[in-house]
Parts: sequence; structure tokens; C-alpha cells
Amino acid sequence: MRQPQRFNPHFNPHPFFSFFLAFSVLSLGCTSPTLQAPAVSINPSPSVTQIQSVAPQLLFTDPSAQIDRLPTGALRFSIAYPTASGQPAFRTQGLNYADFARFQVSIIGIGLPTPLYPVTANSAQNNTLPAVCDATRCALETRIENVPAGENRVALITAYDSSGQAIPGSTLAAAFTLPTNPNETLTVQLSYLSTPVGQVMQQLLGEGEHLLVSELDTEALQNFVGLLIGASGNSPEVSYALSPLLIDIPQLVQDLKAYRGDIAALSLASPPAPANLDYLKPGATITGSISGLVGNDKVKLRLTDPTSTPLFVGNGAFSFDAVPAGNWQVILENTQGYTVTEPPGNVTLEQNQSLSLPATTLTLVPNAPPDLANPVITPGGQIVLQSRSFNPEAASNTITITGNINSGGLIFGYWTVNATDVKEEDGLYSVAFPLPPEITSQWFNLKIYDPNEPISFRISSFHMLSLDRGAAVAGESLLLNGAFFDPLTSNLQVIVAGRTLPTANLTVLNDEQMQVQLPLDLPVGETLVEVSKSGEFSSYSPPLTLLSQAKNWSADWRVIPATAAEHVVTVASSALLPKRVWFGSKAEGTGSGGVWVCDWGASSVHCANPKRGADIGSIQAFAQEPYSESRVYAGSETQGFWRCLVLCDQEDRWEQSNSGLGSLNIRAIVVDPHEHKKIYVATAAGVYRSLNAGVSWSAYNTGLLANQQEVHSLSLDRPTILSEPVLYMGTAGAGIFRKVGTANWVPINTGIFSEDATSDEGSAYLESMTLSALEAHPVTPALLYGGGTGQYQILDAISKVGVWQRSETEGASRWTPLGRNDSNGFLTPGTGLSSMQVLDLAVDPAQPQHVYAATRLDGLQTGGVYRSLDAGVSWQAFNLINGGGSLNNANALALNHLRFYAGTPQGLFYAPY
Repeated sequence: MRQPQRFNPHFNPHPFFSFFLAFSVLSLGCTSPTLQAPAVSINPSPSVTQIQSVAPQLLFTDPSAQIDRLPTGALRFSIAYPTASGQPAFRTQGLNYADFARFQVSIIGIGLPTPLYPVTANSAQNNTLPAVCDATRCALETRIENVPAGENRVALITAYDSSGQAIPGSTLAAAFTLPTNPNETLTVQLSYLSTPVGQVMQQLLGEGEHLLVSELDTEALQNFVGLLIGASGNSPEVSYALSPLLIDIPQLVQDLKAYRGDIAALSLASPPAPANLDYLKPGATITGSISGLVGNDKVKLRLTDPTSTPLFVGNGAFSFDAVPAGNWQVILENTQGYTVTEPPGNVTLEQNQSLSLPATTLTLVPNAPPDLANPVITPGGQIVLQSRSFNPEAASNTITITGNINSGGLIFGYWTVNATDVKEEDGLYSVAFPLPPEITSQWFNLKIYDPNEPISFRISSFHMLSLDRGAAVAGESLLLNGAFFDPLTSNLQVIVAGRTLPTANLTVLNDEQMQVQLPLDLPVGETLVEVSKSGEFSSYSPPLTLLSQAKNWSADWRVIPATAAEHVVTVASSALLPKRVWFGSKAEGTGSGGVWVCDWGASSVHCANPKRGADIGSIQAFAQEPYSESRVYAGSETQGFWRCLVLCDQEDRWEQSNSGLGSLNIRAIVVDPHEHKKIYVATAAGVYRSLNAGVSWSAYNTGLLANQQEVHSLSLDRPTILSEPVLYMGTAGAGIFRKVGTANWVPINTGIFSEDATSDEGSAYLESMTLSALEAHPVTPALLYGGGTGQYQILDAISKVGVWQRSETEGASRWTPLGRNDSNGFLTPGTGLSSMQVLDLAVDPAQPQHVYAATRLDGLQTGGVYRSLDAGVSWQAFNLINGGGSLNNANALALNHLRFYAGTPQGLFYAPY
């Protein structure tokens, strides 16, 4: 075992009560041409002089949020519950941060048919983001991309608990104007003082009062609200006489509509306008009593109505006054060293109610061990201990600490705490010191002398971000992405489909990634991947679909009868819904064209045509959002991008969404598997990207010349959320390009036809080719298959495309021909692929050495589906049709663990097993 080490022979004190610094309210949701917070000055305007002034009292608000406009056009939200401040005299009231699990952040406004959310928000969890919280604080930084400029936009923030319920009192809102000049900087600050105005605007928008919203003077309305509650002062020192939560939003909205936004009319004391007090709901009162405290000891009572002032009380009665109606918690703190009988708890209050709580009794426990002020501590972070038994008069108190480090050895440190290091407030003593950064295990031991009793504490929990993919076959390996993975697998536990996997199946690659080997006998179906460290489960359990073992597809193709008249161009089928298939067809001949969906029953298949070609045009691209059973996207040849979020077999659920697109000819769609709102489309005018699930688009062509933007195929390689997305695109006439993260597009054509694709010969070859098929390998990173159509003649030889492969691992970064025939200009023998006019490629995820190519009839060269059982080294026709004949044209392929489909000019076919 490693020998003990010593650290910090003397403790350098840190003031403990930094937790109780001033948390000041920010500005009123107004905008500023600079990033400095504008002053908040509540000055009555002439239009509201009849409102009576109210003597203010200090009523400090905890949460705050600041929005900054970035040069990219995005709005960045910086949220803190509570906000930091430098006023140590303030004591603030706060929410119960331990309840915070997620945040919903959104922008609404005129011209926005649906709210805008951050691209990383989880649509399955009410478009929320994970909260980063401990017992004393919550924080979040995120951004909303591509917010259109306009007047009276509304920013909204709400916290949710782990059950998905909104936390009372957590909502912040503000109304603001977003300038049309993208270079104009902007700062918006949200607080409880700005929230009533934001909520008024939200309700008006919800009632369709767009004209009133556009004309409303929000600055005058903010002044009116400030006068109603007795707000005074300048940011950050704003005080209130009454809680902003007492504002009667529905009544205020009703009168604003009646008087068409005339703020002056709201303050008239005589009919027909109401008196100003009609906009204030009467508050409730909570009373109770404390007994059993010794000497000058006090306890802290905190009401989770965030605008109520906390109480520090000894024995006797207490009262919370003017409390807004709602569901709150009364939390008793500073009870270290006491046992508590009848502690206060949840309360439900109505307007003007008086609620009496049962009496609370405390009993002193002699020599009780100290408590940890913050139960979640990160390595190198500050430990704060609280006790009523520290002796501030003693020459020293000794603290020792031991714990495991990454290598498994023992670390030992001690601190000598002088009398000046111990802080006291209301009979509660505290001391602070740092946890050595070398201690990274889940548990460490802390021993305090005076009293001489050891206690154990847990340091920071860990979390997971994602799996490398959402579907796998039993026996495969998965990559788990997260943070703070323990290097010792003996401290880790992984549960899949209710089974705890053997430790031998786990390999920790680093503190952010772990590889998991799935057993061979796991049951097929949907499950969760649960991970725990030292007995504590991660806060995130990713969904996983376990696929059945590989199918031996039979070249005995059968047409789905309802589709026989359709010229099928594109096919998509998800692992999550393996019995459902989507396809797009041309609007021509006797076929209906447009969007089609087929669902398999026990003995038959039912097909529907929710969007006909007459309405939507010919559909030539499809994508289904990974890990989603509902979201589907389609690309039209003439009408751009179409999306459906739910119930997509119904016609009215589809909507056209082309804002920002430079071309309405959509040829390919890919969805980022780890950030599902990021969608990329290939068009006749380059690549476009959406950061909001297709609501709006922006060009994504940096680095491309004008003659390099005729794009026909796209592929995305992003095995983990921690890796940068790598995009590949195939063009007509310019070859293949790659884009890594935010870097420019660059050509990657070396090896196609010639050793140097920049030579005249190679360039001429590429100019005649359309690269219509790109497929990233489902298992091996940076392995790409490509194919296309076209031909180029050199002397007597006609060179065509066929199937190519490119690997970017181990320094290999050139294309190698795989699929070819004997008569198209290659010096080497053919590999069995008859037609080299390739329209689509597919790799079987359960048998990744099985590669399929969809080809079209090419003169004497037989088209249809071809299969390679050896990763493209050799090919065989896979074209026989049940009952006789064979496929001679195939446009598109799709396969999952239950079905294998081929789209043809004669309908949609499937291969049995």
C-alpha cells in the first residue's frame, strides 16, 4: 500500500458564511446596447401618479438570469439560483435547490408559431435541460440559436423536479426587444421584478392578442408593476413592500385588453377603470412556535416562497406574513446538535388564509458530531462543517482526513484549526477547509476531535451523457459517455435489462468513457442502461434497444401489394419501430407519390399515404429521429423540407418548414444521433443545417466553391457525444467533401480513379460523376463507403463509379475501389458487381461485414440489389423475386433487425428470413 502523505500543516481559513452573501435582484428585463446591466430605477410616470406609495421593506430575490446576444446571433442564458453578490449583510430567502432536476428555457413572441428552445433540450422531457445543482445553489448556461428579431419577445425560465412537476416560485420571465441589426449587442436580465410583465405578455400571446402585444409600452407597464408592489432603488439594491408573486396577472391582462394597453387607464380610481388594489391578491399568514432551544441558540425558518424573508428565531412564536397563495415548504435549518419533534413541512395556502402550524420542539444532543453543510463536494472543493460543539475558546481543534486516490493508495492530511478559524452565528459554529484534489474516490473519512467521533462523507456524484448508439445486438460492445467514472471497475456496477453485468465486461477508458461488453443472452427489446458507482446510481439511465441476433435474409423478394404502383425513391426504418417503414415516391404515372408509411401486423401489412405527391411533390429523402418513435422528416424534390412531430400517419400532422433554405430540392437528410435537434440536409444549393429540429435553416457551406454545392448525399459519423461530428457529402461533379466540427469543408478525393485526384485525369473523372451514396460504418469509426453514377471515357475504356471504401484510421486516408465489373476501365479483375451505377448503400448493423448496394439497370449490366458477405471484397446478385423474375432496378435500401427493404420503380419490396 502506498505510504501516507501529509498536506497543509495549518489550515488557511475561509469565511464560512459566504453562503449568506447578498443576492441582489437584477434589472427589469429591459435591453441595453452594451453588456453592462442597466440601472433599475422605479420612477412613477405621470400616467400612474394616482397609485399610493407603500413603505418598502427589504425583500431580496434569489434567482437571476442574464441573456446576452452573441455575435453568431444566438441568445446565451446564464442562470443562477441564487445569484452571487458581494453584500455580506444580506440574508436571502431561497427555493429548495435540492428539488431542482431540470430547467425549461424558452423564447416566445409574435411570428414564432412555437416556442424556441435550446438545441440540447430534451423534447421527451418537456423540452428541458438537466439542472446543475447542490444543496445551496443551481446554475445553468445554455443558448437558443437563430432567434428572429422583433419587439416584445418574452424569455421564460422554469425549474422542474425529478417527477416533471414545475417547482412553485421558480419561474422567471421578461419582455424585451431583439434589434434587427445583428451586430448590436444586447443584455436582458430577468428577476422576480421583471417576471409579472413577462407573464402578462405570455398570456396575451396565448390569447392571440398580437397587435396589443406589439403596441404595449412594456416600460410603462414595468413602472406600474413596481409601484403596485412598492419597489424602490436601483439594481442591484431593489426592495419591495409586497411580493411580486401577489400581482394578479389574469386581472391585469383582462383590463389591458379592455383598455387596449392604456397603462394610464389602469390607475384611474373612478369607474369604469378598477382601483389599483384590484391587481394585488391578498396574501396568507403562517404562524407557529419553537421550544427547547438552549441559551442563545436560534434556528432558521425558510419558506420556499422565494420572496419571503427568512426568520432566525429562538424559543417562542414566529410568523410569515403576506405569503402568496400556492404550495410551499416551511424548512427548519440550523438544527445541528438537536433532535426535532413535529418539524414544519409542506403547506398549501389560499388567498387571505391564516394557517397555524403544530408546535415544533427541539431536544439538545450532547457532543453531537458535526454536520456537512454541503452534502456534495468535488475533489479540491471546500468542506464546511457545522456544529454546536466546536470550542471557539480552545487553542486548537484537530481535523484529520483519509481517503483513496486513483491508484488505490491512501492519502492522509490534517488541519489544525485555531480559535479564529471557527465562525459562530446564532449559536451554530462552523469551520471550512479544502478537500485535497488527490482524493477522487466516492468516499472519504473525516475525523473531528472535540468531539472525538469519526464521521464519513460522500463526495461528488457522477453522471452519464449518452450511449454511443441507441440499439445493439447482444454480445456487442457499447461505449458509455459521462463524467467521473471510477478507474476501479470493482467500484462500478452496470445493469442492462435488469441484469448486473460481470465486472470483467467493464473497461474504464478514462474518467469520461467506459466500454461495456454486452452478454450474448440478453433479451431482445427496449431497456435502460443503469450505472452506479460505489452504490450510487447515475442520475441518467440511457435508453437502449436490444436487437435480435442477425437475420439470414433470403434473396426471395416480395412486393408489398399496396405499393406496387409507386416509384419508390427513398426508404427509412427505425430500430425503435422495426415493424414500421417510411418511404417516399415520385409523383408520376398511376402512383400517388409523396409520403408513405407501412405497418406490419401479425399476418399482413397496412400502408397509408398521409401526404400525397399532389400536395407535397416527389419525396426523395427521409429520416427518422434516432431514439424517437414519432419525429419523421421528409425532403421533397420541389417543395423543400417537411416535418412531423407526432401521429405522422395523419395528413394534418405534416408541416412545411423552409425558412432559410436556399433550395427546395432536398436530396438527403441526416439527424445528429446525440443532438437530435441538429439536422442537416443536402440540396441543389449546398448543405443547410437546422439547430431547432427543422424550424429554421442556415447555410452550412463554408469552404465550398459555387461549383461544389450540387449535393446529392450526406453521411454523419459521430460515435459518441464527446466526439466532434464528422460530415461527409457527395456532389455532382466535384467529388466528396468532409467537414469536422466547425472546420471548413475540404475535398477528400485522393484515390478515386487516380492516385492524385487533383490531376487532370482525376478531375475530369469526378466532373462526370454524381456521388449519390455515402454510408458510415455502423460499428467501425471513420470507415466510409461511397458509390454513385455517371461515366467517363478515356480512349476506348469507359470508367464508372461502383462502390468505394475509405478508412481514416491508422493514417490510411485514401479511397479504394471495392465493387466493380470486368469491363469498365479497371486494370484489376471485377469483384462481381454487374451494374456500377450505385444509388444507395446499406450495412447490416448485426452483421457489419454484410454490405448491400442498390443499383440501376445499365445497358447489358444487370441492376438491382447486390450483396457482399466480406465487407465489399466480393459481390453477388441478390435479386430473385418470389414467384419468378428478378429486380433489375433498385433505388434505396433500409434494414433493421426485423426487416430488409428495397425501394424500386415497381414499389417497395422486402426480403424474408
